[in-house]
Amino acid sequence: MLFLRSLAFNVLYVASAAVFATLVALAAPFNRHWGYMLVIPWVRLNFWTLKHICRIDWTVQGREHIGSEPAIASWRRGCG
Repeated sequence: MLFLRSLAFNVLYVASAAVFATLVALAAPFNRHWGYMLVIPWVRLNFWTLKHICRIDWTVQGREHIGSEPAIASWRRGCG
């Protein structure tokens, strides 16, 4: 069953990526913002399929520590 759920997710992921990538490429010459607006539903679709097909759930912690101004964040593993 796990294999079938993973296969279903991957088929939907690749098919939707092809569709949305085409739409973004067509929108890119006109207005870059349109491309970003087209990507948001694709990301939501991927999260929905992960949750409902693959049964993967997640929790966001520490959102209150995110500043309101633009910043660059880096992540470095332990130095040891």
